[in-house]
Amino acid sequence: MTRTTTYIEERNMDLVREFQVKCMHAQRIDLMGDYVSPDLKIHLPSGLIDQGAENAFSWFAECTEWFTSTGIEVKMMIADGDTVFQLIELHFDHTGEYMGVPPTGKHLSVPGLAAFKVRDGRITDHWGLYEMDVIPRQLGLPVTGSPWDDVAAPEPERFVPAQADVTAFYDRSGPLITTLAGRNSHSGYWTSADDASSIAEATDALTDLVIGKLGAEAGDRVLDVGSGLGGPAARLARATGAHVVGVEHSEVLLAQARQWVEASGLADRVDFVHGDVQREVPVEPGSFDAALIIETFVHLADRQAALHRVAGALRPGGRVVLTDFYQREPLRGERVMMNEMFRRAMLNSPFPTLAEHVGMFRAAGLDPVEIVDVTDHVNRYYAELARALRDNAADLGGEYGEEGIAFLESVCRNCVATGEPNYLVITAVRADDHDADGPGDPGRA
Repeated sequence: MTRTTTYIEERNMDLVREFQVKCMHAQRIDLMGDYVSPDLKIHLPSGLIDQGAENAFSWFAECTEWFTSTGIEVKMMIADGDTVFQLIELHFDHTGEYMGVPPTGKHLSVPGLAAFKVRDGRITDHWGLYEMDVIPRQLGLPVTGSPWDDVAAPEPERFVPAQADVTAFYDRSGPLITTLAGRNSHSGYWTSADDASSIAEATDALTDLVIGKLGAEAGDRVLDVGSGLGGPAARLARATGAHVVGVEHSEVLLAQARQWVEASGLADRVDFVHGDVQREVPVEPGSFDAALIIETFVHLADRQAALHRVAGALRPGGRVVLTDFYQREPLRGERVMMNEMFRRAMLNSPFPTLAEHVGMFRAAGLDPVEIVDVTDHVNRYYAELARALRDNAADLGGEYGEEGIAFLESVCRNCVATGEPNYLVITAVRADDHDADGPGDPGRA
């Protein structure tokens, strides 16, 4: 999912790309002063080169004595304010003596992550997380350790998506969702590595998992928060006989969901209303027996406010089942930047820790009764989604552009590489009629 970039962000990305082509790839040290600040700082695994542009130029000149650039492949680029992030691969030939090895002419490729801070039209900082250990490996030299193990990654401001950007994406996401996942705009669930389910079948399986934990029955009123195209709401109504009300912020998706539900013969059991759950839930307080929230909170700037409003819509003892991303352990090294790039690309707010999730539920008057980590069943979604994007690129390219589809595919492959994001399913009960301390650690499904 992409957000609209500002003029300044587009200009910053153009500057970085031009610098890479005209200076780094062309190895024109004499032109670097046109693009970088005199007090340029370069942050690498080996340490901070903080003596200014002149010493950085000298360091780069030394690199050109070892290697000759043959290309800079930018696989993904995202701008956020004054910082540009890239998933990158450097290509060059070994044309000078390096680590005691005479020139071999071998072609080398080094993957990595890069970030550039731009101010007043000049690059002031560069963070490079390049997998340099592939160079000696490609040259046949022994390798020990990893250069990324202890690198200090940049600390950009914590990105929080604007609701307008999230809504704008979903306003035009209908063809993308239906082509790849049917009526579901959330992750899939596979029971095992042998599970041959398609994306659409796996996303239905995740919906079924949530429905099972919800415990809704015929005649119950259930709130679906972030109801999208209406797939989960309709599936819940069919499976349980409950009456479902979906809350959705995208008017476009609301119209499509209403039309589909009407055509499916479920209009008497499924309704939809427009609303931003962070600000209001446009329903009668205390009028629902249960609520499901499938991957809606990943986009919210204020999860706490949303939980308070959902809790207010529940009757005493009402049940809520939420799925959300979470930070299982502190991120370090290249994972910091890869996580930031993923969140910006997918319009995700920062991932809470388990303790933060529990704290938000309790502050909203909801007692967690079960917390299950289903990451191992869900993370296959990104590999499958990358494959589906590639297979359907011709059909989707007209609507979203070839670059847009390729960009989304690269984001998915980023997730495959890191094994993230981690995924929780939390079941909680409105505290009025429930007395429980709640689990402290998630079980693993």
